[in-house]
Amino acid sequence: MAGRGFPPKDPRLLSRPRDSRRRGEVQEVAAPPARQPTLPRDIDWHPRTRAWWRDWKRWPLADSFTAGDWSFLLDTALMHHRMWAKGEMKWASEIRLRVAKYGATPEDRQRLRVQFTDPAAQDPPNQRGARGRARTPSHLAAVPDDPATRPPDPRLVLYATQQPAERPPHTEGDPPA
Repeated sequence: MAGRGFPPKDPRLLSRPRDSRRRGEVQEVAAPPARQPTLPRDIDWHPRTRAWWRDWKRWPLADSFTAGDWSFLLDTALMHHRMWAKGEMKWASEIRLRVAKYGATPEDRQRLRVQFTDPAAQDPPNQRGARGRARTPSHLAAVPDDPATRPPDPRLVLYATQQPAERPPHTEGDPPA
């Protein structure tokens, strides 16, 4: 099965920012978004393909799709139709690779570095309110920046322990203790 390897790690788990690993610049080009075209009427589209096409219209990233993106997805829709209407499962792997370019699965979105959020459920970071603070355990409080008020580092404290009791010397013939 063809693929692109493991998905990238969560950026919070990385030891250094991902930007330091990028090789090359990103060229920004102004491209006007395009509206989704209708499926051509000369084909009797399979119901699953019609539903699939409607789903792409409601896709959160669809507002940024260009005419080229919609053309690419229209070609993919034809493959999708042939897979469902004619049972040609040979198209399944190509469809999977094509829709991955648009973030169809959580793994694809992670690879594209896209995360869907619910705008109604988000609080601005500076105004989290009591609800956000109540869920943060007190032992995870931030460490003060002032060294005078910072608690001592427990790794720097040495503890005295008792010396182990001495064992009698081992003699030949006796089993070791």
